[in-house]
Amino acid sequence: MRINNIYIIHWKELRDRREYLEKQFPNAHWVDFYDRNTITTEDITKVYSKNKNLWDKRIHSLYNNKPAYQEMRISEICNSLSHIYVLDHMINNNIEYGLVLEDDVILKVEFFNKFDEYFDQTPKDFDIIFLGSSFSPQILDSVGFENEKPTIKHQNGVFVYEKFRNPKTRCVDAYILKKSTCEKIKTVSKEIVSAYDHDLAYFIKELELKVYWWEPGLVFQGSQSGYYGSSIR
Repeated sequence: MRINNIYIIHWKELRDRREYLEKQFPNAHWVDFYDRNTITTEDITKVYSKNKNLWDKRIHSLYNNKPAYQEMRISEICNSLSHIYVLDHMINNNIEYGLVLEDDVILKVEFFNKFDEYFDQTPKDFDIIFLGSSFSPQILDSVGFENEKPTIKHQNGVFVYEKFRNPKTRCVDAYILKKSTCEKIKTVSKEIVSAYDHDLAYFIKELELKVYWWEPGLVFQGSQSGYYGSSIR
């Protein structure tokens, strides 16, 4: 693989997920210390805001199908803190590229054969690449894309979609980002108000980040496909 730094967002109680992914990525960096059973109030209040106006600003500026306000679950806060930890780790350790996976991902059989091919065909001006399969271009309307037809770059069977409308996230189960992207996001991520994919979508919009999707994606989200139950909700 072109990328050597793999981060896996994990809850320690889900041992079957770790067992599976350890076989795939034996040298991964496991981000498993923000645990819903042990997290402190201090850790939560450092970043979590219950400011409804801030929530409205972020969520309502992005989605046509606007959800009602709700406070974050402890599990969601831990998940967000884990993703934010990756930003800090990449910056502090001068890591050029990082692949971030949540622990419910299931790799497609062609993952290792196709990863480098997809990566090589993606323009290197990217800030973030989403490589999951959570949404298809056919259902973009339901999450606010308004009949978007993404720019398609196709070579040797590889489809790379450049996202030009917001929101640009494809969940946060599998994505690649650069150190320079981490530095940008850190300037606006001092508060979290919602699930990390929503907050990240807002950060992407505010920073005008360059985002690409790989289609078809190279991983399934196990808790969305039914392979695993959801550990957050």
